[in-house]
This record gives sequence, structure tokens and C-alpha cells, in this order.
Amino acid sequence: TIEVRRPQSKTMLFPIEDIFSIKNVGTIVTGRVERGEVSVDDNVEILGGPEAKTTKVTGIEMFRGNLEVAKAGDNVGIKLKDIAADALCPGMVLATPNKIVCRTTASVELFPFDSVSTNRTSQLFKGLADCSIRKKVHKAELEFEAHDETSQPPYAVTMKVSPPAVLEKDTLCLLSLDGQLLAIAIVR
Repeated sequence: TIEVRRPQSKTMLFPIEDIFSIKNVGTIVTGRVERGEVSVDDNVEILGGPEAKTTKVTGIEMFRGNLEVAKAGDNVGIKLKDIAADALCPGMVLATPNKIVCRTTASVELFPFDSVSTNRTSQLFKGLADCSIRKKVHKAELEFEAHDETSQPPYAVTMKVSPPAVLEKDTLCLLSLDGQLLAIAIVR
């Protein structure tokens, strides 16, 4: 048998994939618990919007069954207290309060795709791109560290995103221009 190791002892992180507003129930967010665990009646912080908000988990469901606790790797729906569905969007995250910080700047390793035309790649080196982090699109400014024509990937880059995002070590970012995927960036 294969034993799956799930990072349950770490700080809880739950990227929001979808949002539903159900009459007489409230707001439900769906997704996969990335790490840690979340229980009914836990306070959680909502990050990735204009400002962080704190709310309470009033219920957890998986496959039409109620749970008391969701652990890393579980795909669940989480009911949130007193949060309007239109205040949320995919790509925001639920986290243990005061443990994770949204940032606007991170050092990343940039891996451009070889199949992209040279013209598109040169636009990327001008420093502006759309950056998709956990399904949410941010505007990104790229500042290359010691880059010249002979440099080889991965490139060391300082990336500034707007609005702020959860940019932790090993976070994957997809960079595109005009809808065409140009590169992958990994937070160092």
C-alpha cells in the first residue's frame, strides 16, 4: 500500500476554488485543504482581497456528509459566517488567523517557455505581465537581477504583484501576456 503524507501539523491554508451563496444557508466556499486542518467553530482569516477579514467556520461538508474536521488533502465545502459571496473570489485563501501574510513583492525563479516566440519573450523582459496565483490574476512587474542576452534560465527576478497575494516559498505563478502563457515563476 502507498501511504500519503499530508502536511497536517502546519498552519492551515485553504485556497478558494469556488463560491456559492445558498438561500437560508449562507456562503459556502469549496476547494482542497492545502495543509493543516480546519474544524467547525474555528476562526479563519480570508486573505487575498483588498483587506484581510476574519470569520467563523459554521460547517464543513464532503460528498453530502458533514464533517467536524477537514485535513490536508480533503476536498470540502466550508460554510462561513457573516461573509457575503460577492466579497470573495477564486484565488483568495482561508488561513489560520495572524499566521500568514499577503505580500506585494517576492523573489522568484523565472522559467520562460522555449516554444513562445522570441518577440513575446522579449516583452516579458520589459517587465510587465499578468500573473495567475491560485486561480486569481494579478498585475505583475518584473525586475530582472543581473540579466543579459547570454543569461540562461532560470532567471532571478524580483516580482511585484497587485493586489497583494499569499506568496510563500514554492508558490507557483503563471505569467502571461494577452492570454498567452509565457513563463512559470516559483517563489524562492
